[in-house]
Amino acid sequence: MTDTQSDLPSWMGQIRAVLFDMDGTLLDSEPLTEDAIRLLLQSRGLELELDCHQFHGVTWRSIAQTLREAAPELDGVDVEDELQACFFQSLLSSDPPPIPGAPEAVRAASARLKTAVVSSSDRASIDHVVVRLGVDEGLDQIVSAEDCERSKPDPQC
Repeated sequence: MTDTQSDLPSWMGQIRAVLFDMDGTLLDSEPLTEDAIRLLLQSRGLELELDCHQFHGVTWRSIAQTLREAAPELDGVDVEDELQACFFQSLLSSDPPPIPGAPEAVRAASARLKTAVVSSSDRASIDHVVVRLGVDEGLDQIVSAEDCERSKPDPQC
């Protein structure tokens, strides 16, 4: 054991992998979610009074359901896909900054343990973010919305 390892609590030796969420952990993407909702509503000519904070950390499916309840005009519209497309457009055009220290934490974890990004975001968004943050080389796995039937908070991912 190195001096650094001997200073660690014994339970840390039992850790076999580190899993990072993306949105709100690696990247402050909540403004992008709000932009996606605004863009969707504008494209449909809808004006709704919404507190977009209620959509932070929520899946597109849940957001779509809430929007359909607030605007029946969205019945029959693939709201989830449109939200995802708007989100990805905003992600590419704005490149929001990483959460301070997040890229360094991923690199430090991947130097010692198996490391993954596990997110309810789509694969294209995750791939874009991990490359932009320079953490793609150290990842052992990426789990995206397309990889799971059930989204968070379900532990399937």
